[in-house]
Amino acid sequence: MSACTAPKVNSNNIDINIHNLAYSSLNIEAMNFEYNESKDFLLGIFQDDNVASPRVLKYVVIDIKNESVIYKESIPNGKVKWIADYKIQIVNPPRIVKNPSELSDEYTSILNVKTAEKVKKGATLK
Repeated sequence: MSACTAPKVNSNNIDINIHNLAYSSLNIEAMNFEYNESKDFLLGIFQDDNVASPRVLKYVVIDIKNESVIYKESIPNGKVKWIADYKIQIVNPPRIVKNPSELSDEYTSILNVKTAEKVKKGATLK
């Protein structure tokens, strides 16, 4: 008896294509990757620790299904992270931070990866 199986999609090739898209969009060769909960968007993050202050954070958001860059940005001393399945929190502090308590909501935005809309924290996000 012979078994018939459908050809398998190699998810490693998809990951390689998506990672290469992230690398080329920021013109760098290494970064950290974080998928959203649904695994349909990828956040690529690069922060150069070898550069004197300010440390520049570069990030890219990729729509995996469409293999397309939906958002990218460079932020001196910035921070990014997933806060919900389709929302990324972005902290973009002033160039010189005198007091860490200055990193308030005033410098924080939320990016909706489905719409590529970025708004200040506390504002209405679709």
